[in-house]
Amino acid sequence: MQDGYYLATYIVIDEYCHAFDIVTRHDNNIALFLKENDNVSLVHYWELERLTGYKHHAYSFLNTEHAVEFINELLAEYHLTIDDMQEVWGSPKISTVNDYHSFVEMPEYAYHGLCHLYSGVLLNTEIFHNEKILAFAVDGGPEFFPKLTSAAAEQMKYYYPGCYADKGKVTHFPTNSPAQLWAYPAFRYGLQEGTLMALGSAIEFDCQKDFFRESLLIQKYDILYDTFKDLNLLFNELEDEFAKLPESQLSDRFTYEENKIAFVMCIIQQLSKEIMERNVEQALRQFDIDPEDTYLSMTGGFALNCPTNSHLMNKYKFKGFIAPPCVNDTGMSLGIGLYAFHKKHGKFNFDFQHAYYGDRDHSLDEILTKYNQFVKSHGDFIADQFLSDIKNDPIVWFNNRSEVGPRALGNRSLLADPRNEDSKTKLNIIKEREWWRPVAPLIMEQHLGQWFEDDISSPYMLQTAIVKEDKFSQVPAVLHLDKSARIQTVNQQDNEDLYQLLQIFNEDTQVPLLCNTSLNDKGEPIINKLEEAMNFALRKKIKVIYLNKVRVELDGFEQYTEQSPNPRMKQTFKRKSEYSDKLYRRINPHNLNPKYFNFLGYFPEIRTDLQKGLEDEVNTYLHQKCAEINLNTNYMFK
Repeated sequence: MQDGYYLATYIVIDEYCHAFDIVTRHDNNIALFLKENDNVSLVHYWELERLTGYKHHAYSFLNTEHAVEFINELLAEYHLTIDDMQEVWGSPKISTVNDYHSFVEMPEYAYHGLCHLYSGVLLNTEIFHNEKILAFAVDGGPEFFPKLTSAAAEQMKYYYPGCYADKGKVTHFPTNSPAQLWAYPAFRYGLQEGTLMALGSAIEFDCQKDFFRESLLIQKYDILYDTFKDLNLLFNELEDEFAKLPESQLSDRFTYEENKIAFVMCIIQQLSKEIMERNVEQALRQFDIDPEDTYLSMTGGFALNCPTNSHLMNKYKFKGFIAPPCVNDTGMSLGIGLYAFHKKHGKFNFDFQHAYYGDRDHSLDEILTKYNQFVKSHGDFIADQFLSDIKNDPIVWFNNRSEVGPRALGNRSLLADPRNEDSKTKLNIIKEREWWRPVAPLIMEQHLGQWFEDDISSPYMLQTAIVKEDKFSQVPAVLHLDKSARIQTVNQQDNEDLYQLLQIFNEDTQVPLLCNTSLNDKGEPIINKLEEAMNFALRKKIKVIYLNKVRVELDGFEQYTEQSPNPRMKQTFKRKSEYSDKLYRRINPHNLNPKYFNFLGYFPEIRTDLQKGLEDEVNTYLHQKCAEINLNTNYMFK
């Protein structure tokens, strides 16, 4: 491989998908790598949702010209274009070579799953080449393109690969993913998986019945609807069991529906842990592994399930935990790139040093000028002033490059005082979330063992720990209802400015923690640019914001009339062409609601009625199919 820049892309370029908003890949992303001899570094990581404003960005580019123009705008920061890349990987129509994937070498595994797997296994190549790693890629499953042939689909015998890497020698094996146990209830109850996870640990229930069955060991599903049918039976059984509970077991702080969902998801969390225990124990036996001498790597969307990660670490005493902050599909370009270097170059050096590979914004002077009527004052960061600010109210903290992955890791955050229970209430009001939603703590890494029962480093907020009992009263704002917290450990090397905030607060209060939640509104991606942060603060009437360590005090909120988040690229990303208009009219001559075409991948039998323009019949059929497996139609059709 030649030295130079390499681009890994996880995007879709398809006029049909663009015209009808067909979802094939979600959480699209792009990674820029630099190879110098045997050394590979990550230069920049772009998550498209941060740029376009579309949460979980799943929209296709209209054509290659559209994609190249978009990518060149990103690369311009480095005075590069796509033509300067040695190779481009990952997406049909834009990849410049066809030897970067696993289709020939490992046709039995979905390439999607292998990219997840290698985004963890190769995160630090020094560990990969000198230590032992047991790795699992556990997500919902691979993407399917409308033109994917049945033969290609048949080759994918296993969606969820695992591997055991012993000093660089890798042995793959199929594993089971609990992810569909969380995907199905999202459609059933119309709630995001993170909300379901929070509810699952919000109320303590006493249920001794064993609900495990072999059908939960999912390695592949031929038709997702059939998998959901099986899960519907399980969830019906769980809801029936909930109905038998005496009223005394329900929490009067929650609605009946919330109690029901909390009970169901509590059981699902237990089942998820049991599935992963079986995965781990089978691998330990197969490879005669000593977990205390082996790292655990978890990737795929299910790896966002912090309670399971921590459960596995505590039960088996693995040597360490390896996962990028972008464990879900936001990390696909990372995995595409690392797998390609591994396959094509052989041994190389790479270290994912921290989470902050996203965008920077140096337009503060322009922003302060543009919003001058709302700026009461601005000045340099002063420690005593920061202490006063954080003790009074939540603050906006926007600093340096953005973090990658779905969780705010301290550079695009709302921060607050963890000693005041009101902090959680204020943050949830600002974020328009349920009162019981937990707020994550930042903690100075060296103080972790003094405040939490489990002393597992968690730089990317992928572990849950129980707060020590004698500390409960000191940090009520970060306590979940079961006294746990989803922690982020911070050290000076990874994020010096964030560490300084914790240090200042600790020196004054003897509490080395701060409340942290993502800087975004309900349904909005994490804020990426300074103007978006200003828009947010003015709409939410947040008086003090820190922008690249400059303190800005705002007022005149009543004069700010904008009620919606900054649109980012929502008005410009989607395009039309003469060809796409003709395609749209040819495929949809009756001008039906395009949302129905997204269901073709699940229910191909509706194609004939769509072609005939029988919208009522299609609508009735889809509602009937959703009702058969208790899916929330408002959620499905939004």
